[in-house]
This record gives sequence, C-alpha cells and structure tokens, in this order.
Amino acid sequence: MDGGYIIQEPPFALPLNSIVHGRYSINRVLGVGGFGITYQGQNLETKEFVAIKEFYPNNVVSRNRS
Repeated sequence: MDGGYIIQEPPFALPLNSIVHGRYSINRVLGVGGFGITYQGQNLETKEFVAIKEFYPNNVVSRNRS
C-alpha cells in the first residue's frame, strides 16, 4: 500500500474506467475487506470524486472475466 491506496488492483475488482449506473467511473480501489470493495470514482456529470462501495462478501460471490 502507498499512502492508504492499494497499488495493485485485486483480480476480482471491477476493471478501472468501468461505468456504474451510467453515471460514475471507477478510478481505483481504495480498500478491500471481508464484505466488499471500496473504489474511488468520479461523477461523470459533475466531475466530483465519490466513494463507491460494492457489496462483495468473501467466499460467497465470484466474478468471471471473459
């Protein structure tokens, strides 16, 4: 970690620059815990930075990448 940010993205995280709800862009992973992933995002309309929390409980869900 560097300054509180994760340097390497976890393999199960959403890809960077993903668009969530047609309004928010994923910029980077801020943290990973037992119940989810927190991302730094940006509102595409206002350009404001936001925190996006994804519910992603360990050993319960998985993400397939094609």
